[in-house]
Formats: sequence, structure tokens, C-alpha cells
Amino acid sequence: MSVQYCPHCSAALDDPSAKFCPSCGAAIDVAVTPTAEAPPPPPTEVPPPPSAPEEQVVYAGFGERLLAFIFDAIIIAVVSWIGFFAIIGSAMNYFGLGGLFAWLLAFLYFWALESFNSGQTIGKLALKLRTVDEYSLTPATPGNLVINNLSRGWWVIILDFIIGILANSGDEKKRLRILQNLSKTVVIKEA
Repeated sequence: MSVQYCPHCSAALDDPSAKFCPSCGAAIDVAVTPTAEAPPPPPTEVPPPPSAPEEQVVYAGFGERLLAFIFDAIIIAVVSWIGFFAIIGSAMNYFGLGGLFAWLLAFLYFWALESFNSGQTIGKLALKLRTVDEYSLTPATPGNLVINNLSRGWWVIILDFIIGILANSGDEKKRLRILQNLSKTVVIKEA
């Protein structure tokens, strides 16, 4: 027994004497071709490509990023003071490890929050900013964020900032630090 198909939408016709297709409602011509094989599927509409993400992205400016950094630095300073003086005390200072402790705390704070909180530290969350991958604009990988946050010590971040400003002047992605170039990350505003 041969099966008949609608010439408009290729749906199988149960009733060969049907005047309209039960699937698409199109009028069936008298000359419906019987066939044993299913016809090729009808062409599907291809949705238009999504607009480029760069068109919708607003990169964070210097003032917003500085304010978020100051907010985060206050949190780190308080935690560092409590941890350094109240818990560890003079033993760390005696061995000259206070600077290493402060750098490690700052690095872990920025890296952990940005890695596991969709690119946001507490300061960035308050200002609705986010560190993301520069190409996909999705949260950056923890590996990229390791590179991005290596300069979180006070004197190193100033050097990173100065070199970054000189290297990135006129950058439309508003990178402020050279390690952002190496880590392929940018800071954007949330919609």
C-alpha cells in the first residue's frame, strides 16, 4: 500500500480523498503523487543570527571600577587585620611574612569570588559590574582569573595599572590593567 503526502508540508495523508491537509490546512490538488518513500522534509526557517554581543555591551569605566576596588580593599583590609593581628600575631611579622599574607588574602578574595560568583566580587556586585571573557562575554575561566588577579598586591597593582593605561590607551574595551590583556578578560556593566 502506498502512502500519500501533502505536497505543501509533506505530512502523511491518512485519507487519500481529503481535500485539505489535516496538518497544514492547504488545499490538496487532485494530483497527489503516491510514493513509498517519505518526501524530504520541508525547508525550515533559519532564525536570524543574534546580534553581536559587543553591540549590547557597556564596558565599565575607570571611576566605577576604582570604587568597586576601594570597596573590596576595605573588606580585605579588615579581614587581613583580624587575621594577621588577632590570629597570627607577631610570629608572621617576625619572619617578614605579613606582606605575603596580605597578597595571598587579596589574591584568594578576588580569584575565588570572580571564579565562583559569575565574575563578581562584593564591590563589583554592589556596583553591578562583572569580569568576563573578552570574546564570549561569559564568566571567565578560573585559569584566566588566576592570571588576572596575580597583581593584587598594592605596589604590583599600581605598576600593572600604569603599564595597562599606557598600553591600552584608546582601547574600546576599557582595559585598565596589563594583566587583563594577558588573561583575555574585560569588566562590563550588568544590564
